[in-house]
Amino acid sequence: MKKVLGYLVMVCCISVVKGQDEVPGRQGHSLEKALKVLKSKGLFKDVVTDKRLMKLAEPVYVPLDIADDSLLQRIFAEQPYLKYNLIANRLAISRKTDAEIESSRAHFERKVNGIVLTDASSPVQDASVQLRSRRYGVATDSLGNFSIVWSAGDTLDITHVNYKPVSLAWKGTGKSINVQLVLKDPMPPVAITTGYFSREKGSTAGGSQVKVGNFPNTDVLKIIHENIPGVFAPPSSGLPGTTHKFQFRGPTSLGAIVELNYRPSNSPLFIVNGIPWAPSLRPVNQLTTMVGVPSAPGVGATGFDPFFTINPLDIESITVLKDAEATAIYGARGANGVIIITTKKSTSKKPRLVVSASYGVGYSLPAMSLMNTSQYLAMRREAFRNDNITPTPARAPDLLLWDTTRYMDYNKLLLSGTANNLNEHFSFSQGDSLFQFLLNGGFSSQTSALPSNIYGKRWSLLSDFSFRSKNRKIKTGITAYVSTSENKWLSDNVMFATLLAPNAPYLTDSAGNLNWKDKGVPFRNPLSYFRNTDFIHTGNALFHTYLQYKILPKLRFETSVGYQQINVEEENKFPISAQNPDPTPTGIYNEAQNRFTTWIVEPGLHYTDTILKKVQVQGLLGASWSSQENDRWRRSYTGYTNDGLLGIPEDAQGSNYFSDKSRYLFLSTFARLKLNYKNIYFLSLIVRRDGSSRFGPENRYANFGAIGAGWIFWENANKTSFAKLRGSFGSTGNDQIGDYAYLNTWNTAAQYYQGLPGIYPTGLANPYYQWEVTRKLEAGVELHLNDNLSAIITGYRNRSKNQVMNFLLPGQVGFGNIVKNFPAIIQNTGIEADIAYKKTWGNFSWCNKLTLAIPQNKLIRFDDLENSGYAKYLMIGKPLNIGIVQRFAGVDGNTGLFTIADPEERLAINLDPVFFGGFRNSFRFKQVELTTYLEFRRQKAPHFMSYIYSNSNLSPGQTNIDFYTNQPVELENRWRQQGDEATWQKVSTLTSSTVKNAIGNWVNSDAQLVDASYLRMKNVQLAFTLPDGFCKKRFIKAASVYANAENLFTITPFKGADPELQTPFSLPLQRTFTIGLQVTL
Repeated sequence: MKKVLGYLVMVCCISVVKGQDEVPGRQGHSLEKALKVLKSKGLFKDVVTDKRLMKLAEPVYVPLDIADDSLLQRIFAEQPYLKYNLIANRLAISRKTDAEIESSRAHFERKVNGIVLTDASSPVQDASVQLRSRRYGVATDSLGNFSIVWSAGDTLDITHVNYKPVSLAWKGTGKSINVQLVLKDPMPPVAITTGYFSREKGSTAGGSQVKVGNFPNTDVLKIIHENIPGVFAPPSSGLPGTTHKFQFRGPTSLGAIVELNYRPSNSPLFIVNGIPWAPSLRPVNQLTTMVGVPSAPGVGATGFDPFFTINPLDIESITVLKDAEATAIYGARGANGVIIITTKKSTSKKPRLVVSASYGVGYSLPAMSLMNTSQYLAMRREAFRNDNITPTPARAPDLLLWDTTRYMDYNKLLLSGTANNLNEHFSFSQGDSLFQFLLNGGFSSQTSALPSNIYGKRWSLLSDFSFRSKNRKIKTGITAYVSTSENKWLSDNVMFATLLAPNAPYLTDSAGNLNWKDKGVPFRNPLSYFRNTDFIHTGNALFHTYLQYKILPKLRFETSVGYQQINVEEENKFPISAQNPDPTPTGIYNEAQNRFTTWIVEPGLHYTDTILKKVQVQGLLGASWSSQENDRWRRSYTGYTNDGLLGIPEDAQGSNYFSDKSRYLFLSTFARLKLNYKNIYFLSLIVRRDGSSRFGPENRYANFGAIGAGWIFWENANKTSFAKLRGSFGSTGNDQIGDYAYLNTWNTAAQYYQGLPGIYPTGLANPYYQWEVTRKLEAGVELHLNDNLSAIITGYRNRSKNQVMNFLLPGQVGFGNIVKNFPAIIQNTGIEADIAYKKTWGNFSWCNKLTLAIPQNKLIRFDDLENSGYAKYLMIGKPLNIGIVQRFAGVDGNTGLFTIADPEERLAINLDPVFFGGFRNSFRFKQVELTTYLEFRRQKAPHFMSYIYSNSNLSPGQTNIDFYTNQPVELENRWRQQGDEATWQKVSTLTSSTVKNAIGNWVNSDAQLVDASYLRMKNVQLAFTLPDGFCKKRFIKAASVYANAENLFTITPFKGADPELQTPFSLPLQRTFTIGLQVTL
């Protein structure tokens, strides 16, 4: 307790500049007031001067309580522009000549050292400290320090885009000052921390940042998707904890095509507290679950998202870097952009405890509308007539044996439940100007609307400690983040169960056992899916420490060390009770483990100086070494005869084992030089040399770099408004091609010889492939008008060449592909806008923000494409993500079959978004604030019927052995008789027929790619901040309550599926309603 009181006393004793008239340790008077005092003392009778001259006067610090003949001389000795003459007891004041001013300037110039802090006594980096008369200034370093030569009569302007400006008048003496900046009212921030440097007002780099604490609690990638222009990250499922499809500024590599096995990856580089996020965006589970196959090639892989282990309430900010200058500093890992996630840091405040809790309920959004019983039976009878087949009990139990009056809506049965969401969090912080400490803890639980105990739980703990020496030469800190999560899913996709015939028999008997047969006819029971469970246990431990040492006033050494381990353990069970008892089934138990371990060390030297009195120089020389290990295994046990013994290896009748271990090493050196001339012109140069273990010895190293320039071509007098042009050009690389692709690789075979397993080759060696390179060109304009308007418009063109790809090989080679370079060029161009406006009328304020991205992807070059195996996937001059289809000619009125116009014609339809963005509005009246967020997207996507027609077991009218499938009500507009003008062709019970073959005409045509554009009310939040008087009476510093709603409504022409998910067989997104409370003690 004594230490705490001591810290508080120290904080209270610190002298802080808050405004123009405050000076540490001194109190000044105006010259006019000083002369009145002297006149009252009888030193003269009258003052003769021009009032305009008095505007040049500096404050007087000479004591006035003494009568001394030299008092006038001492006062005017501190006036750089004025002189006096005492004639006949009259004081005449005049302006000094230019020569006199210049000769005395040395007396009135002084080198001043200072520090700029927040109101919480935390340093403010990259604040502009500028002399008003000369338009010359410097920027503060990472500790908030600055040094500048200040002249008498000049004003010092301290500005930062996120803080209110402060202006200081010349005080005559004093060589050290402290400046305190107060945060502006909420507006989209512009200053961006990139990890290696910060982006201030005069930055030449491009990027976007979002403060996570300002938004409702949700998952990390969703926050990025909704708030950063140009980022496209829709979820793969409505189940909590599932992966996202993620991309911004288009794919840079041919690995974006699913068929090319995801090599190289198009994922951005994620950095969490200075540590590369090893899994990137790939699922970290290995076993197949209800959301998909994690080992599927390319972007088709879906599963558990490791970002689920990070609590958004523990995140301070998320920064997205896109252009050449911002990403070139990351070299070979920056081609697809860089996303930096920073957890909350300790602050220098009095002891503070923030407690928050929220509870919500969720309901599945509407799924695909299906036929009722009468519609379904009519379709089935029609299918038999079309095939000229008479229904029999064996082929048509739904028509002849089952209750034709029974109706079960399986959408309602499986998706009408209520999901529950609970979040609890606390944050405690304490510190002073030297020590700061933060401790956060949280728990969250989310369930689904399915009639099963499906959930995702997370526990998290964050601690942050920082220390700064009294002489401010040393600063160090450590951050530890530990979290664990537990997810219970199902092993199969239950959405297919919604297609069970609506008049199927009861699913359970009177004892609650699953029903598999009715009147001797077997059928598939969808309730069995809920007994095949999947458990995923994930642990995430992240530690980061840093040390800064000020070697010289202009030279600082800094180093950081990071460690992270992500450990995933999973198990899934297929019990006997979930299987058809005929024939006799046995149980299956699978288990797996996947561990990622990362080390990173990054030392660096930072140099700051001013040359020629007007050019500020910032230099960085650094290195980076990192190691990522991935150790995984999985084992399958089969033949269990008792469900109670599932998971016990000794009771299994058979087993299968797989293991894999890899290590990825990365070594870099880099340098950055930044020039700032008079806070008007800016230049930045970056070079980097990278070495990666993913290439052969001869091609292991590569060089990357960038140049950026900026020009503030307009700025108002008080520095609160400015307009800037910026541009950059440079190169980055991509080494995300997997480990050991340059070596021959082998695997163990399932076959045994003399009791030992055999081995077989799995990959061809190629030690000669080289780095894939992306050259980026960007130009942007920024406009900031006071605190009311912020507009950033950016245009870019990125070209990726020397493509590294899994090149397809002929079948006779024995391997399907080989990793090699190919002279293909991919281009991404586009425009991005980030515009915010704020207006205040008394107690009412309105703040809105528009983000918009218009991307365009194009394949510029691919040699001999028409004669290669890629012709069915790619077209020159078209995006990578296209559907190559034929022109649809409709349903033939005579035959009732799908037809195409020209079998030789090929159309390319873009499946990337044409444009997308969001519009956020915030209305505030006194203590009530209403915030809304609208998301929009213009796009095309496969028609939901393509998922029906593409599955041979789901074709309309078809007879399956144990699964009789209902169909979307959309199929009511089908061909029934000759002369019909219908949307859909006739139905058939046969698995092979002319009707079945004609389905390909529609599936491969432009008819199955439809408009999936939408406008969605993504989020609405109403918050109320309790009055200060109410809180103080209850010993509460602050308190607020809020209500939040997500996915309220969607306007879209897309039918049968959610336009964001685009498939009818993904668990739908939820419409959620949440109430929450936050209290600060």
